[in-house]
Amino acid sequence: MTVLESGETYDTETFDGEVTGHGGAAAFLECTFDGAEMSGLRLDRARFSHCTLHEVRATDLRLVDASLLDTGLDGCRFGALDASGAELRRVRWTGGKVDYANLRSANLRDVTFSGCEFGELDLLGATVRMVRFLDCRIGRLDLTSATLTDVDLTGADLGGFDGVGGLAGATISGEQLHRLAPTFAAHLGVRIAQ
Repeated sequence: MTVLESGETYDTETFDGEVTGHGGAAAFLECTFDGAEMSGLRLDRARFSHCTLHEVRATDLRLVDASLLDTGLDGCRFGALDASGAELRRVRWTGGKVDYANLRSANLRDVTFSGCEFGELDLLGATVRMVRFLDCRIGRLDLTSATLTDVDLTGADLGGFDGVGGLAGATISGEQLHRLAPTFAAHLGVRIAQ
């Protein structure tokens, strides 16, 4: 078991097994998390740079106001992920599943989600730039008050949707447009005759 300390710097370390503690404001430089169990870990304001998270598991994980730069996530499974206010830049997230991802007021730039499954992806008030979803499934997406620029949603299977006004700046497919037509109509106050 590894116990993380607040404010510490971890350089080129590998973490596996159970990882606990309160690693708030810690810095992780070129670190690898390989199959780590991180349930209940609080990493608020932590900084990850050039790190790899491979098959990490957590029922709940806090990354509030954290930053992930040039970092990759592969096959990670989270019950609840609270990354509100976080900054994600040049992040590649491949595979895995998150039941609830809270990215409210987060800043995402140059992020690719590939083969991911989100029960709910909450981007309320987030700033999202140059983000792509490839072969992803999103049960419910909330873009209320979000600002999108160059966001490609064509590779996302969207189940439900909140904050249709936040779609400005996104690209969707014709099929997605057809499925979202009732949501757009309701947002605009348009009644559809049968």
